[in-house]
Amino acid sequence: MQSETIPDLKKKVASKRIFQFLNKNPSEAKAKTFFSKVMQNSLKPLTTIFEDTANHDEAEKIRDSPSAANNENQNNSSKTSPYNASYTARYNLPKDIRGYSPTAGGMLSRSGSLSPRSFMPSRKNEELNFKTKFRLPMTGTQALLLYEDYLTETEKREIEKYEMVYFFGGRVGKLDGNFEDEHGAYKVVFGDHLAFRYEIIELLGKGTFGYVYKCLDYKRDIYVAIKILRKNPKIRRQGENEIKNLELLNEEDLDDSKNLIRMLQCFEFRSHLCISFELLSLNLYQFLKKQKFQGMNPHLIKRIALQILVALRFLHNLGLIHSDLKLENILLKNEGKSSIKMIDFGSAIHYTNPLCCYLQSRYYRAPEVILGAGYDNKIDIWSFGCILTELYTGRPAFPGENEHDQLIRIMSVIGVPPRQVMDKSRRRSTFFNDDNTPKLVKNKRGHVLLPGSRELFEATEKEELSFKDFITKCLEIDPNKRFSAEEALKHPWIKGSRTKGNGPELRIRRLNW
Repeated sequence: MQSETIPDLKKKVASKRIFQFLNKNPSEAKAKTFFSKVMQNSLKPLTTIFEDTANHDEAEKIRDSPSAANNENQNNSSKTSPYNASYTARYNLPKDIRGYSPTAGGMLSRSGSLSPRSFMPSRKNEELNFKTKFRLPMTGTQALLLYEDYLTETEKREIEKYEMVYFFGGRVGKLDGNFEDEHGAYKVVFGDHLAFRYEIIELLGKGTFGYVYKCLDYKRDIYVAIKILRKNPKIRRQGENEIKNLELLNEEDLDDSKNLIRMLQCFEFRSHLCISFELLSLNLYQFLKKQKFQGMNPHLIKRIALQILVALRFLHNLGLIHSDLKLENILLKNEGKSSIKMIDFGSAIHYTNPLCCYLQSRYYRAPEVILGAGYDNKIDIWSFGCILTELYTGRPAFPGENEHDQLIRIMSVIGVPPRQVMDKSRRRSTFFNDDNTPKLVKNKRGHVLLPGSRELFEATEKEELSFKDFITKCLEIDPNKRFSAEEALKHPWIKGSRTKGNGPELRIRRLNW
């Protein structure tokens, strides 16, 4: 190709790919074919303008203000390359392709207290370096043309479908296909992206549904928690149920005062349903574990109990049952403070099915659920009572080895269910003889637990007697006599004033199961 033709062509392009093509000094025929394909595909000019240096690898910062461009033109008047900052002005390129300053346009504005700006300087520098180096965000088509060398074959097919790209993982050891393990869980590479927006930082937790990861949202510049569900039809339905419930709860709780987790976004990535949440701190089980399961201060328990009840009252008034309350589903907002939020609404249900199915984790499962005697929102109150007992003693209230053992442990403290509960039970023959006496079996320790033979804990002081009465009403075996959330909020233990100091030491007698 003639040398005089190359400069003319250079003036018409702003793409690294095209620049690299021209650097190969192609023949005129190849150049015409190449540009014909460019025009057929209607490729847009890209956000980054490349300076005409020896290696052509580093992008120059393009300033939006005309005065800045004029100043730079004056300072660089000896430079003749069309790839310097004056190129955009010379060829009237639209403003939105001049690139993005890492601090312009609110791109790095803080939208939450968990911004990486606030507590991780090394992450801040890393993120700024990434955004500065790659001039993100940009459209998917632009990113493909500029950074094809950083993308796998799968990503090249995916990226063009995205309106905006905020992060693509750089040169981490990415997978290219086969993204699920044998259980249908998404295979994660730390440092890689989710949906060309989030960087995967670390694992927060896992369960039958999948995994939860701490991620950096490059669009909003905050840390978030993202739940990536396993590729499974049943789990997907549960995830869709959680999204529907969270949309309702977030819409009704506009001022974020009901102590419920906030869903930020939901999306599908590589056939996996993903849900983005605000990032919180430890769950109550992790907190107890850090305290070596010694139990909590009673006043701290009261503050947590009040917040849970506010959340439950709100849920129940909307016609929802959480149905999976446990320590792991109550998270502290910050480790050093008592503010909490309730999470995991994938099992939440409406009052539409009077007959129970498999609900609640075993240690927190209400007796009517075990018996198949129907259920309502009182099953959440039972779980709530179990949670408070566990926070108080440091050990589960009823750590059943199986469902039969679970019911026996409940009866050993509270007694045999009354006749009105037994009459509704569809599984009475599983747990009771014809004369309604329990079928007692030995546990793994060889013990036989008799109904009404144990107490959860002893209470002697006035404060702890009030607490024990509160727990007793939450763990009433007849759901018709059990507290509602509204009634629990009116109990003297909740409404009572806080005593000075730390209050009396609670005399705890744990059950030796």
